[in-house]
Amino acid sequence: MNPTQILSLVQPQSGRHISISFKSEAKPAAAFKEVKLEKFTTGAYRVGINFENLKGVKEGIANGDREIPQAPNGKKWVQFPFHLQNLAETTDYLRLYFPTGGSIQIPEVTYKVNGKESSKEEYNSFLTPSAAAPKERDPNMDCFDVKMENVLSIG
Repeated sequence: MNPTQILSLVQPQSGRHISISFKSEAKPAAAFKEVKLEKFTTGAYRVGINFENLKGVKEGIANGDREIPQAPNGKKWVQFPFHLQNLAETTDYLRLYFPTGGSIQIPEVTYKVNGKESSKEEYNSFLTPSAAAPKERDPNMDCFDVKMENVLSIG
């Protein structure tokens, strides 16, 4: 999907939970450099939110636990608060916010190794140990950016 298509679908949904599917590709360990690793994620995410207006961010600033948010490192806003670009203007990103409440917080993830569906364990076996290590979500991380070229579907 291109940025114009994506923005036409997400802008009317500002602040709402919407289903978004996207993929990401991982870099395999050097011994497996010919292996293609893909992860497909579908979940309910929010779009079109001003980060500074999030309750946790406001409280963190008031408590002194957080600084006032700045522009994302290495990126600039093209259309706030949806569309970012890297500073070289070669990559477009969609800003997504984690869902709030209940079972919608758990996205559906499919792993593929060389185009064939695989288990998370098999997928991880091709990564470096540090890349395969479980990662805890930073409680101060309310949002993340997805390359628009990797967005597969919206709605």
